[in-house]
Amino acid sequence: MKVGVFGAGATGGFFGGLLARSGHDVHLIARGAHLAALLANGLRVESASAGDFTVQVPATDRPDEIGPCDLVLLCVKGPDLDTSVPAIGPLVGPQTLIIPLLNGLDAPYRLCHRYGRHVLGGSCALEAYIDAPGRIVNPSRFATLTFGELDGGLSPRGEQLRDALQAAGIQVTLAADMVQALWLKLMLLATMSGFTTILQEPIGPIRAQPETWRLVEQMVREVWTVGRAEGVHLTEEHLARVLQTLGSLAPNMKSSMQRDREQARPLEVELIQGAIVSRARQHGLQIPVTEMVYALLQVHARGTM
Repeated sequence: MKVGVFGAGATGGFFGGLLARSGHDVHLIARGAHLAALLANGLRVESASAGDFTVQVPATDRPDEIGPCDLVLLCVKGPDLDTSVPAIGPLVGPQTLIIPLLNGLDAPYRLCHRYGRHVLGGSCALEAYIDAPGRIVNPSRFATLTFGELDGGLSPRGEQLRDALQAAGIQVTLAADMVQALWLKLMLLATMSGFTTILQEPIGPIRAQPETWRLVEQMVREVWTVGRAEGVHLTEEHLARVLQTLGSLAPNMKSSMQRDREQARPLEVELIQGAIVSRARQHGLQIPVTEMVYALLQVHARGTM
């Protein structure tokens, strides 16, 4: 495949690197010092889940230099989505598939307004960060990608893409209910990112404190309740599965929002916790723990320590 990775940071660099290592024609769109390092030294990935490797990958900040691709992975931060939607235009041809790997719920639908059936729903569960320009670190085995048709069901194009991604060494799931998959991630992400960012601790110490862990469990249930009110098929089994995942994460695991706060970068509060709070208010639901987490994150939302 010819693959364009728009936003080749931690997420885009990790998945793009795996695809390049397996022989796909990967093109990275990056900027600044990271782009300069990619051009000078290639992409270095140090991964507990996929091994360590370096690949020489074409990189640019000009999508028009690349042209239409078979697959576009959109891996920018939420605040960059509005400018990225038109910017990926040169990468999109008649058969292009676009998978957004952004946090929150809205990215695939906003892309659909411009690109229609080219767009698949996507999410990833990945612990990764840029350790230095051109070098991505994935310190745990937490590295999966999920995608699927936004209107549900399995499709031949989805199955073909799943097989190609699996062959590249990516842990991938083709979801028959992509909306459900987005909410399952949101249940985990909103809770873990909220508590790790506010407390500035990895998940282990939070999990070890019974009183705090009860708040974590309550917030997961609150997000689950909001999803059900939205009409998403979420069962008690799904709730238990998310709690089990949170309970099994490596004790030293941090969230990307926590790392953003450590670097005094803006936080994706509105896209993650804010999306839940606004929907709960529309349905008249009381979600006190989520409201508390949302309020406390506002202190650092604009990028303060």
